[in-house]
Amino acid sequence: LETVREPRVTEYFSHDQLDELGRLERLKYVRDGAALKMNPAIRNRLEVEFPEFPDDPVKQKVLWKKLYCDELNRLLVGGHSIRTDRSIAAVLAEVSIAVSRKWRAMQKEGKKKRAGTDLNFKEEPSPRTLLRWFWNYERSGYRAIGLQENYSNSGNRTPRFPPEAMALLTRCVQGYATRRRKTKKRIVEDTQAAFEEVNSRRLAEGMRPWPVPGASTVRRAIGKLDKFYVACQRYG
Repeated sequence: LETVREPRVTEYFSHDQLDELGRLERLKYVRDGAALKMNPAIRNRLEVEFPEFPDDPVKQKVLWKKLYCDELNRLLVGGHSIRTDRSIAAVLAEVSIAVSRKWRAMQKEGKKKRAGTDLNFKEEPSPRTLLRWFWNYERSGYRAIGLQENYSNSGNRTPRFPPEAMALLTRCVQGYATRRRKTKKRIVEDTQAAFEEVNSRRLAEGMRPWPVPGASTVRRAIGKLDKFYVACQRYG
């Protein structure tokens, strides 16, 4: 378990300890209890993590993304927007104006306004790009590190599928062990089509899409099937 506020503290419990806490009624499970939309205590901690405007261009880009995500979060929490491309497109101008105002103020650093002062500005992101940033930001615990380039791809590069997605992958792979004797290529195509169909519904509901398994992932899953079982199902 990890705290949702600073300092970040992680504590580990065994299954036996959790079971004991549950039986003693000292443990309460609330689905998405630490989510921003469910926990007002962490809504106000989304502040800029840089004490001053950074000179490093990489940090500047992270700060710029964070301003966009914090402003979008404000609208999401207030019920002025939802997590869909169309809804974010409708408020993108408002978000960009607020970010530009803060970006300008940070570069001036309290100095008086002077005509001709050079200030750098960036092109606003598309609704889809902003939503992707926000997903990474949310997944990192609303910390700026989640907005670094390729942060979501760091570490283990094996696709992480949620349990529901793994169940769908398993069902699709089982199609290989039938008397229809589908090829592995056909199973790959059917699996990817099934994931794209589910992702279309999830995006329409404002949920994060599942990773679509690649051909190698599907082939590895097929390879894990029991060979005797596959032979019986395919050839009788």
